[in-house]
Amino acid sequence: MDEIRYGVDAGVATLTIDRPAKKGAMTFAMLAEFTARIAEAGADPAVAVLVVTGVPGSFCAGIDLADPASRAPDDRGAGGERAPRSSCSRGRGGG
Repeated sequence: MDEIRYGVDAGVATLTIDRPAKKGAMTFAMLAEFTARIAEAGADPAVAVLVVTGVPGSFCAGIDLADPASRAPDDRGAGGERAPRSSCSRGRGGG
């Protein structure tokens, strides 16, 4: 999926949300790819850190509200609770 990019270099995995037209809002297909890549990074012994970022000008506006009807309610958000390692985040906010 082009809207979620993943790469590893020298022990640093980078997960990039690339959907600037929607301010990074994720469809459920994107969320599935996103969580799969987090699991992939967690299972890779060569990955020491995972950086989650967005393309310049946007990060993630949340879920694309135009998309929820495309998936069954039982599938929404599945997988996020299975993160294999602890995490922290750093962001720049407006307030």
